[in-house]
Amino acid sequence: MMPKGSFIPQYKKIYNDLKRQIIEEQYTIGEQLPCERELCNIYSVERITVRKALSLLEEEGLIQKHPGIGSFVGNVHEINMLNKDSKTILFLMQKSMNDIQSNSTAFNAQLFFPMEQVCRDNGYSLLYLGYNVGDNIIEFIQRYQIAGVFLVSTLPEDAFAQVIKTKIPAICINHIHEKFLSIMPDNAKGIKIAMEYLISCGHRKIAFLGGSIGATNAEERKESYILSGYTNELQNRYSRVMQGRWTYDSGVQAMKQLLEEESPENYPTAVIAASDMMAIGCMDAIRAAGLKVPENISVVGFDDIDMSRFCTPALTTIKTDSVTMARVAVEHMLAHLNGNTQFDVYTLRLPINLSVRNSVKTI
Repeated sequence: MMPKGSFIPQYKKIYNDLKRQIIEEQYTIGEQLPCERELCNIYSVERITVRKALSLLEEEGLIQKHPGIGSFVGNVHEINMLNKDSKTILFLMQKSMNDIQSNSTAFNAQLFFPMEQVCRDNGYSLLYLGYNVGDNIIEFIQRYQIAGVFLVSTLPEDAFAQVIKTKIPAICINHIHEKFLSIMPDNAKGIKIAMEYLISCGHRKIAFLGGSIGATNAEERKESYILSGYTNELQNRYSRVMQGRWTYDSGVQAMKQLLEEESPENYPTAVIAASDMMAIGCMDAIRAAGLKVPENISVVGFDDIDMSRFCTPALTTIKTDSVTMARVAVEHMLAHLNGNTQFDVYTLRLPINLSVRNSVKTI
């Protein structure tokens, strides 16, 4: 079920509806779907919208399109690899993220263990797999009779393509993909809260350290920083975006470069980092330059990984509740596996809040 207020593009609504009808065998194998013109009338949309929906169905093998003739339902039973009696769910993340310095590694560890517990409580096991480009996920799913897949954080498109071919239920976590239910923190609101908190503490020269280019979380957090700066009329006073890679080292390097390039009078009074590991790296770079946190520069992180509570000073950060995210993801998966719901394709945003500790000073 889609939460009130969630947005689904019209073509995805059509895709979801037609997919449901095909799975429920309202259209049988080999049966022709209504023509594009009829579908336009049924759903009150333009032809380009219908074509986008049909293209998604064709990519999944649910229909076969014959130019000049129409679209026909494919052999769903042949292409479906559902392991209905299996009690094993796959936790799939990119192997390159297995870096002890990476915020993704730390956060995903906090995510995996509560997910494993909820799975176990419901009679399922959760199996971890690190993915490299070229790995055969389909063979792995067949060998271990995987019932469903959690696609965690940023993965290569090849990984998504392989999972799509299997037809087994899948959920994206911390990443958005047009074919799957995606569960995400409310990144925009998180950065907005951080900006408003720093402004309330008197800060106007606020810099931002972003995550890896192309990652959904990184792009959303950066965009929110820029928008919040305009909303609060900070653009004419100070704006500085640094590029990181989620890791501690990238936080150190980015902050060191900023302090070397700017004169002391142009230093930011505060920095928001798109991850806690980068924020901790920022704090160490500030101290290495002979400055203090928060006396000279305040720092705010994002995600509230365990380490953020134990660094010095304890890090003020936007809390992404990994336990809630884990529970919601598993509940959606189990509801589907148990036949209680069908997945709609949309993005479910989970609430976040600010954990105030000792790394921000009122000026």
